[in-house]
Amino acid sequence: AEYMGQNWKQILKNVVHCEWPFDAEQIYNGIPSNRIFATLATKSTLPQLVFSDDFFRNKTILVENCAQFKLRSFYLFAIQSNLELGANLLVANVQEKFSTFYQTMFPFEKFKPKE
Repeated sequence: AEYMGQNWKQILKNVVHCEWPFDAEQIYNGIPSNRIFATLATKSTLPQLVFSDDFFRNKTILVENCAQFKLRSFYLFAIQSNLELGANLLVANVQEKFSTFYQTMFPFEKFKPKE
């Protein structure tokens, strides 16, 4: 926005969702305050979680087939769609600058119903 929000410029099309660093912990760990995380999707492509530090002149793909993501103080969560396996919950942490995602594993045997 320019002129105190009176004029706006579109910097990117096909944005489903976006967030940017909001926490002192993220800035302290080296996440640039101008970094933008976004999910992009078109009719011909599957959604991608990307980030940019220069208002999308350049972008880096973090997660392919990303159905949704959520940025928190210490973690970046992403739901990755997989036609064969369903969905995976991925997580990246602030100490690694949200650059590496790990698949979460839940101990399902603890949740078995009693017979």
